[in-house]
Amino acid sequence: MTIKIPKVEPGDIFFTENSWMFNWLINLYQKQSSQDGKSEYGHAGVIIDFHGNTFEALSTYRIQKLFKAYKGQKILIGRHKNMTPDKALYSYNAVQWRLGKRYPWWRIFMLGLGLAKWFNVTKLGDCSETMYEQLFYAGICDKNWGGKTPDNGADMVRDFKGWSTVFEGVLP
Repeated sequence: MTIKIPKVEPGDIFFTENSWMFNWLINLYQKQSSQDGKSEYGHAGVIIDFHGNTFEALSTYRIQKLFKAYKGQKILIGRHKNMTPDKALYSYNAVQWRLGKRYPWWRIFMLGLGLAKWFNVTKLGDCSETMYEQLFYAGICDKNWGGKTPDNGADMVRDFKGWSTVFEGVLP
């Protein structure tokens, strides 16, 4: 059985296991704060076009190719029924000013201390906060994106009305 590369659309969101050193901290926090007590994914991003280019908060905010960057890794891709290419473009344009800026590492510690929801003077979000902010600009989520985690997003895709799973598994 051959697994096909999923067909993605602008505005799809994705979640992967986080491969950098704070992954254990992220998953520990997410497990403790999650309603189901589980945490699988420690990174989130948004697909910005039909080719699978993504906008992500990594060591810097940048664009990369989903199918190259995460080949062989477990991934969840979700889609909201009200997302359109125009809404996805509008939401990306609202946050693209961050391209090339350094990742706000301190947000991880703020998250762990439970303070990320209230304090963000730089307006730079971590990976999931940036994803949620884009969903806000697309009219999908509310403006309260501070402190939201990749686990919150994965649970949203799996459990909330209007969301569907495009793909979940190891990316071929």
